[in-house]
Amino acid sequence: MKDELKKELYIKFPNIFPKETHAFFSHGDGWFDIISSLCDSLTVISESIGIGITALQTKAKFKTLRFYVDIDTTKATCDEIKLKTWCDIINNLIRWTEIRSFYVCEMCGSISYGPPQPSHYCKNCEENGKE
Repeated sequence: MKDELKKELYIKFPNIFPKETHAFFSHGDGWFDIISSLCDSLTVISESIGIGITALQTKAKFKTLRFYVDIDTTKATCDEIKLKTWCDIINNLIRWTEIRSFYVCEMCGSISYGPPQPSHYCKNCEENGKE
């Protein structure tokens, strides 16, 4: 991912991407929008129930995005049962984003509406060698 896109994520989501633990990005620019959308949702949850969500790594693996986080529940403002539910929701949001990435070109962000491609690049990026 280009440095300016990383910087945009760091600025927009300082709690998810704190300076001291700048997440490691190992993928193309095309997944920027779905990562940003995921971080919007994670920020709302984090601020609502007082938990810390820190991104550790984002990478391409098996043609899809992998988004690894650390969840700090020590300052949570809800009981244990609700906290477990919220953690399940967080994990499901991350998983949903990873599934969505299967239909989004890693390089340019174009969306595939048909069956998944044999690679994580659209035909245009593969043909033009944008890897």
